[in-house]
Amino acid sequence: MQKLVLPLLGLAVLASGIGSMAQAAPPAQSKKSFKKDVAPVLQRACASCHTGKSASAGIDVSSYKALMVKRTGEQVVAPGKSKQSLLTLSMRGEDGVSKMPPGKGHMREGTIKVVEAWINEGAKDN
Repeated sequence: MQKLVLPLLGLAVLASGIGSMAQAAPPAQSKKSFKKDVAPVLQRACASCHTGKSASAGIDVSSYKALMVKRTGEQVVAPGKSKQSLLTLSMRGEDGVSKMPPGKGHMREGTIKVVEAWINEGAKDN
């Protein structure tokens, strides 16, 4: 009987350890939403110059559809590729692209990272 109790006790300890390991897993990162996360940033920081037919540099941020229009030689948003997207290059002022917005306070790092995450997740219309 004693020979049977020790292995069972060992299995019980092992099982309790596995359960706590499963609970300790980090939560999955949340997906970024165009409507909830990105559009408000664009409206607040970009829309005063980049809206409608007279949008500066032909870049219109008034809607997802307008933002995703491909321009000659460059993509404002290249889904899955934030480092190749004119939108984030301009937010950072990288690769010879003027830093935006001009003359105002530039965007905070956390705000830029939200937009980059959305682009890297595929730039979905969600």
